[in-house]
Amino acid sequence: MELGALICTSRSPKCEICPIKSKCTWRNSGYPKSEQVRKGQSWHGTDRQCRGKIVQALRENNFLTEEQIKLLWDQDSQVEKAIETLLKDGLIEQNLKAYSLPST
Repeated sequence: MELGALICTSRSPKCEICPIKSKCTWRNSGYPKSEQVRKGQSWHGTDRQCRGKIVQALRENNFLTEEQIKLLWDQDSQVEKAIETLLKDGLIEQNLKAYSLPST
């Protein structure tokens, strides 16, 4: 049994069924709030941002070559990865040497 995944979760701990509740430091301390502040993922420079920029450009232009798409982003390898995953996810299509949004 995975105690941390099934019983002692951060959002909804099930102390009443925990087999080690009598030895739990957190419970015995009165359930103090965590001092750690979760930092959200930054947006700038992410693969998600790159993919979104490509899709937006294709909405505005209908067709773009790979060279035109690479002008949208400063890292060619990230653009290539974004194109590959957008194709795999069915969010863009490749027609000859150009890319477009899927035809409906």
